Amino acid sequence: ESYGKGMRGVLSIGAITSSGGIVPNRRMLEFTEHYPDVRFEIHEGNTFSIIDMLEKGIVDLGIVRTPFPSDRFHCRFFKPEPMAAVMTPERVCGGDADRVTLRELGHQPLILYRRYKALILEAFSAEGFAPFICCTNEDARTTYTWAMKGFGIGLLPKSILRVLNPDRLICKDIASDKLMTQVAVIWEKGRYLSPLAQRFVELVKE
Repeated sequence: ESYGKGMRGVLSIGAITSSGGIVPNRRMLEFTEHYPDVRFEIHEGNTFSIIDMLEKGIVDLGIVRTPFPSDRFHCRFFKPEPMAAVMTPERVCGGDADRVTLRELGHQPLILYRRYKALILEAFSAEGFAPFICCTNEDARTTYTWAMKGFGIGLLPKSILRVLNPDRLICKDIASDKLMTQVAVIWEKGRYLSPLAQRFVELVKE
């Protein structure tokens, strides 16, 4: 009976490694309870490689993070989230226990992944100064590792911390409206979306 609704088969998803705090989630687990015959094929990469996979038809849906060229796709956005600063107790900065300002971060060595560099420099520039970026890299987990080893303060989208479990690090929200990101499920405009993929997209809407 579920076969008639197109609810058996493979859902092919391109997902950024930094989406783990948001996807997979409880709603997806409920989805598999309704449709136990569904299999997930997850292809991982950064936002731009996932956009490439969508365009080549390798995946049905992409899970990416802003900023990306959203006008080319249908998009369903998750809630905006702040960037977080992660630091060892020896490197702790900022007067507040849960939040840190750009000004407070301004004198610290910062670690970030490359695609946020322009966004971060712009936010600091609006405050009137340039930060010292001691390490740029290609992955949130690399940022996290270098921060954990004490090289500097790592700047990451906050939801990633749910997966990385930073028990030895101090984590603070960065108090800046300019440093917010959103995870989105995207698919190509004009491309056929299977009933299975459509149902998955509806989960996000809900």
